[in-house]
Amino acid sequence: MASHCKYPVHLSPYYEEQSRASIQWLANIAHLSKKEEARYVAVKFGLLISLAIPYADVQRLRVSIDWMNYIFWLDDQLEAFDVEGNRRFEECCMAAMRDPIQYQTDELAAILTKSWCGRMEQASSTAFKERFMVSMKEYFQGVREQVEARIQNRNTDTEEYMTIRWHSSGIVPSLLLADFCREAYLPDYVHDHPTFNSLRRAAGEHVIYVNDIVSYDRESREDSHNLVCVVMKTKGYSLQEAMDFVGQRANECIDRFEYARQKLPSWGPEVDKIVADFTAGYEHWVSGHLHWALSSERYFGDIKNKRVVKLRQFWRPLKYERKGE
Repeated sequence: MASHCKYPVHLSPYYEEQSRASIQWLANIAHLSKKEEARYVAVKFGLLISLAIPYADVQRLRVSIDWMNYIFWLDDQLEAFDVEGNRRFEECCMAAMRDPIQYQTDELAAILTKSWCGRMEQASSTAFKERFMVSMKEYFQGVREQVEARIQNRNTDTEEYMTIRWHSSGIVPSLLLADFCREAYLPDYVHDHPTFNSLRRAAGEHVIYVNDIVSYDRESREDSHNLVCVVMKTKGYSLQEAMDFVGQRANECIDRFEYARQKLPSWGPEVDKIVADFTAGYEHWVSGHLHWALSSERYFGDIKNKRVVKLRQFWRPLKYERKGE
């Protein structure tokens, strides 16, 4: 995957100071223990955002890092709830997003939401905030679908898995952070254009595929909501075959991204400049996330240098004849 991704990797000059400040922000509001705080230090979400959005000014970078730490914390909370519990969490967080100044609450999730959303609101347009809120509502809905599948012990195929994961992973609002930090707003007729959607989808799916490869060893011990596990269970692949399959999908995302880039129509010089900037922003997300995934202590540590990982297979491949064989 690393050899197939040729996009540049840059790091924000504000990385270290804003990463520390963001973890302290989360620790203070969410009352993290020292052990929990150390976990966020090791994961390095500040590094992820500083690689994915290196062009952000200090204010927008900080909001973006805070959001990433928040969504990771929120994921942990949502995993402990059933479907109805997830729905209640969504209601309070969405209410806080709608009016981060006036909304009153004692719920930690909503207090955190008010903090980052209030600052995002000050640094963006009303139209952007509405677009971001739609993506967050879809995130909560995706998490509920993921919880339902787990409770029902329902086996999903690769297509259904990716449909759910597109929202439950939080990749849509993550990519919108790149737009937020460009300090420009892409009109709906461009943002929703099929070709631009294909380009954005390719970038987002690359992030999902890479994440599921590097997180397999952790996630496979807890549940099967990982594409590598899904491929092993539904296609009867060995662990190595499944890894190769998902890795190839990731590489194909780069090809799809470039194909969509070549097919983008022109909307005039001013809009085309915004489109080019946003497209470059998605490049940074793809390369920055890949670089982070191979360096974060959350997964492999020094894997970038060794390029070898020993994994344990937690799913036995199904024994049946594959089509065409």
